[in-house]
Amino acid sequence: MTVTLSNGLTVVIPPGQTTGSVPFTVAPDEDAYLDSTTVSATIASATGGGEPTVVSTTPAETVITDTMDTTTVSLTASPSVA
Repeated sequence: MTVTLSNGLTVVIPPGQTTGSVPFTVAPDEDAYLDSTTVSATIASATGGGEPTVVSTTPAETVITDTMDTTTVSLTASPSVA
């Protein structure tokens, strides 16, 4: 499955897997000591996967408060629609 995010990044989820990832770099002009940054993205499209796909329009958001150290963010969702 290929998932294209609203920020232009693409996540590829290989066959047989349920997760994928993509690196995101915070702008180097951010000052880790003065402000935080909110990163938000939605799924713009999802193709492949062999099953009908329902795309949520709710954005995934996280606040980055420390750009001095590497931070890993993990987002999860239910594999089915209720």
